[in-house]
Amino acid sequence: MAESESQKKKTIYFLMSIGGIGGTGKSFVELLKTLPYDRYEVHIGFMEQRGVLMQHIPQDVHIHTLPPLSNVEALVSMIKTFRWVNAILFLISIAYGRLTHDDYWFCRIKYHNTPHLDGHYDLAIAFRSVPSEFVWYLCHRVQAKKKCIWVHEDVSIPTERIKYKMVERMSHCLDRVFVVSEEAKTHFDTVFPQMKHKTITFNNIISAETIMELAKSGKTFRDSYQGHRILSVGRIHEAKGLLMAIHALRILLNKGLDVRWYIIGGKIGNKYYQQCRRLSQKENVADHFIFLGEQAYPYRFMKDCDVYVQPSNYESFCITISEAMCFDNPIVATSFCGAHEQIEGRPNGFITEMSAEALANGIEKALSVGKIRQDLPQKEPDFRKFDSLLQ
Repeated sequence: MAESESQKKKTIYFLMSIGGIGGTGKSFVELLKTLPYDRYEVHIGFMEQRGVLMQHIPQDVHIHTLPPLSNVEALVSMIKTFRWVNAILFLISIAYGRLTHDDYWFCRIKYHNTPHLDGHYDLAIAFRSVPSEFVWYLCHRVQAKKKCIWVHEDVSIPTERIKYKMVERMSHCLDRVFVVSEEAKTHFDTVFPQMKHKTITFNNIISAETIMELAKSGKTFRDSYQGHRILSVGRIHEAKGLLMAIHALRILLNKGLDVRWYIIGGKIGNKYYQQCRRLSQKENVADHFIFLGEQAYPYRFMKDCDVYVQPSNYESFCITISEAMCFDNPIVATSFCGAHEQIEGRPNGFITEMSAEALANGIEKALSVGKIRQDLPQKEPDFRKFDSLLQ
């Protein structure tokens, strides 16, 4: 009987990697937690699996570890098997891919001897479509009736669009493109009009109840500072707008506001981090712009800060804003893709232009308004969007 019921389930295969504690990984775990396992048999092929999020994969999921194959390992394998021509072509394809941002030939040579995955699935989804290897692997090595990708980037940004050359090239093999916000979908449809009939919005998922529970006992600020605490969460990367934040902090301090700005995020020590440190010292705000490093669960920080700020230069659907909205604190965000969908209607939510002056003014307004009691964000995922592909 159990086998008969299992056979009636539709099989879904996700192609994914979980490395650090990023928004894409978090949203993937929350998606897995909410899937109806009485209807779906879920499989995941991991190209990389490490980090704290792995322990939150539901037990009902079938996990497959794909053969780890770095570029060095691939090249060594070719040399050991005397495939000299393939090795030379592989090196050329790496150089060509870096010059043109088109990894098709790189992937074709790298995975030439990689067999198709065992099994045939009803639906296969590359939950990550960047790096482009995920899309190539989905189209050429996964056997499924329908194939989809999940877009987490705003492709109207030139640096993000070039990452999608593989998607453009392989569009013929894709049945659906899930995009994480309405605005990001509009941008995707504009940039890739040939795929417009395939796109559909599927917002990232969070569990407000889980976040509130974790906020009760997690780590929080340890200093004895008595002024206003500003918090931003995100990897240390130019996309997150931290240089603009430093200039905004200087403006706030010049106005006589007693504020400190705390940054939670990984990649401490990278080139962009060093830029931020130099600028904070130049602007004489280094003691007020504090890096706290990566935190697996930053929710008590979100609860205890005075204002949450997302100064990003670009996003598509910002997971950390959705998380911060679980609390009553004011939220300030620059006008990146998806921000209006998330914040509009919140009485202490502010969207600013992308300038230090506008950001500083938004924070000043937010601090004057303060906390306002909010209902927990509730949005159930619409799995009919999956079902329509599983008929």
